[in-house]
Amino acid sequence: MTNNDGIEHNKVYSGFRSTMDMAMGTIYIFFGALVIYGKYFGKVQLQAGWAFFFGALMAAYGVFRLYRGLKASFRKRQ
Repeated sequence: MTNNDGIEHNKVYSGFRSTMDMAMGTIYIFFGALVIYGKYFGKVQLQAGWAFFFGALMAAYGVFRLYRGLKASFRKRQ
């Protein structure tokens, strides 16, 4: 394995990682919103405060993952 092979492997892994971060961030945001709105439709059996807390926590983590994926994607293009 030459030095160039390691660089290409690192680029592939970096691209996969940034795509995975963006996809998982979107999923976390979706499920966070689902927990919050599901409480109001009677589908989630949590108290309103806990449902809002867990939903907001999941959405915030999703925004972080989405930001991290986008940042890595833009850094990869430069």
